[in-house]
Amino acid sequence: GSDFAPILQIAGITSVDFRYTINTNKYPFSSYPLYHTEYETFNTVKTLLDRDFRYQQAVARVAAEMARSLSDSLLIPFNVSDYARGLVRIKQQLDNDYGHMLRQRVDNYTYLEEAIAEFSDDARIFEQAIEGMDKTDPMAIRRVNDQLMLIEKAFLDPNGLPT
Repeated sequence: GSDFAPILQIAGITSVDFRYTINTNKYPFSSYPLYHTEYETFNTVKTLLDRDFRYQQAVARVAAEMARSLSDSLLIPFNVSDYARGLVRIKQQLDNDYGHMLRQRVDNYTYLEEAIAEFSDDARIFEQAIEGMDKTDPMAIRRVNDQLMLIEKAFLDPNGLPT
């Protein structure tokens, strides 16, 4: 789904999406047919989809455990190098799907690869700094956690998304 888009792409706030999904090999469609319709009601869930609300309860338990784990962490458990590797993978997929067209239409498209490489280098340096930091210093912990929380905002365009 894209319900998270305004939160991430406009406000730069990372979000998480918990849900049960269907077996797309058995049911070849992306979601259940009532999704985001006027028929997606409490009664539909209660009578057709999750009679005992076991799936909703399981998803809520996963969300609660993640929130508990996150709140108990000294440092936000966010691996910036994993994020950088994700950017590399997404860029490769973008090249595979649309690279030829983008190189023709976007003058500075080649800069994207350079920017990702720089981000990857900075991610390694940042994680090395975390390894060597004094984890008993509350201000150092706060500084690192603030930086981790603000990473998504670094990717925002102040002019917004193109229309």
